[in-house]
Amino acid sequence: MVNKGKGPGRRARQGLLIVCSAPSGAGKTTVMNELFAKDKHLVRSISWTTRKPRAGERHGKDYFFVSRKKFLEARKKNEFLEWAKVFREYYGTPKSRVTRRLAQGKDVVLVIDTRGAHKVRHCKPSVHIFLKPPSLEALRRRLVGRNSESQEEMEARFKEARYEMNRATHYDYCVVNHTVSQTVREMEEILEKERQKGRKS
Repeated sequence: MVNKGKGPGRRARQGLLIVCSAPSGAGKTTVMNELFAKDKHLVRSISWTTRKPRAGERHGKDYFFVSRKKFLEARKKNEFLEWAKVFREYYGTPKSRVTRRLAQGKDVVLVIDTRGAHKVRHCKPSVHIFLKPPSLEALRRRLVGRNSESQEEMEARFKEARYEMNRATHYDYCVVNHTVSQTVREMEEILEKERQKGRKS
């Protein structure tokens, strides 16, 4: 009988860290939810945030919604893999769960902004994917249609979006989100390509 376990000298597969960034309004939540539904090998990293939940968002599923005091205490204890302050609110990726899952051979997805992505660039193996809207005008229409921010907040998000899109060249892949189905297919192809690299290394 052949032993298919790790065995002597056989190293367990290290999980792939998948970093996905996109400007606010580019459709990343819809795309990623579809990708998670189709690819059962992916583990979602759930970030902490000090902002209030939007309609339909759930604690522990979309984010861990925490107080500013609790967030800053965790930051002081170096409990985040990365963290950032965006539009007066804090966001952070809990370190322990991500590193534990990667060590178990799971592929962990971080949906974070460009600043956070830069902070985890040293993590290997990893793949960085930037999701772009078809155009800035399309992005503006999506932000207006979302109707979840004030005019001031929306303009701030649009300004930030332009900054983030200029950072797209720092990513391994850039995918334009014309339609959800097409974008998900492209993401699946990228992940399969990167997983094949891992199997050969």
